[in-house]
Amino acid sequence: MISPGNIPNFITIFLLLTLIVATAFSNDGLNANPDHFRSSLAVTSDGVPVASVAEKISLKWFSMGGLIEVRNEKRFNQELLPNHNWRGVVRAEFLLKDIKWNTLETGFITGLYHESAHPTMGIVVETDNAYEKIYDKTYRWMVLNAANFGNRVSRSFRPGNLTAELFYHFYFKSKNTPELSGGVLTQGHGLSGGMQFDCDVGKAGAAYLSLYGRFIFDSRMKATGEVYSEDHSVLTLKETTYPVIHRSGTFSLKAGLNRKITPGLRIGLFTGFLYGHPFGFIDSRDIRRNFSLGFEIFRV
Repeated sequence: MISPGNIPNFITIFLLLTLIVATAFSNDGLNANPDHFRSSLAVTSDGVPVASVAEKISLKWFSMGGLIEVRNEKRFNQELLPNHNWRGVVRAEFLLKDIKWNTLETGFITGLYHESAHPTMGIVVETDNAYEKIYDKTYRWMVLNAANFGNRVSRSFRPGNLTAELFYHFYFKSKNTPELSGGVLTQGHGLSGGMQFDCDVGKAGAAYLSLYGRFIFDSRMKATGEVYSEDHSVLTLKETTYPVIHRSGTFSLKAGLNRKITPGLRIGLFTGFLYGHPFGFIDSRDIRRNFSLGFEIFRV
């Protein structure tokens, strides 16, 4: 009999047993996805560090995981470790139908997704960049809640394994515009997809090359608020009508070399390139271009 006082212990034991007996669920997508569940520490071409801690559980038909990512922004005083921009992600996926034919496997997947991000401030370096004015004394945030549906296809052949995916995202109670103050939430739409090639290297090593892209469309709902902008190189704060969910695009390319340390757990080095809108607490109009280099630990 489980008493109320033993519920936390029961949950802990259940999670540990699940981790031990879990079987692979169609992997958790593409490594180039910024939301890929991995624990990592990296430096970027912006000269700032990025750290993440993640974990997931997997069954044949269900996968769920969480990610916490922390990074510095150039506008803040720089320390050894990131501490200024926090982002959290939770995602659950359900395998609706799995079809296997020779070396080809395809799975139809649905699921739920949550991402939210907040700044923790710090010693601020003054700026006239409108996109960096989201770090003011006004409380700002972003949140994306989504119902996802898509298809993931995997093909095995002699050199390795090729995976491709395409997903539709229906966003609800969401807002990706920290530049727009206020707490108005709405619904919207997005698409994501990409492909990845994996191959073995030696007895316990592996390598991958991964490509990922995501595009979010403007929401129909707009809100009126004060938004920083640059008019002929002059910083202004204007009251404007603005989409609550603003269109943004992200392109990510990532390559890695890793080694098995325990069954289902790998550690390795990676390098990546991102162009467009980084995930997290970033002005939705901001388009960046950066390279990254670091190490990661993840489950397969």
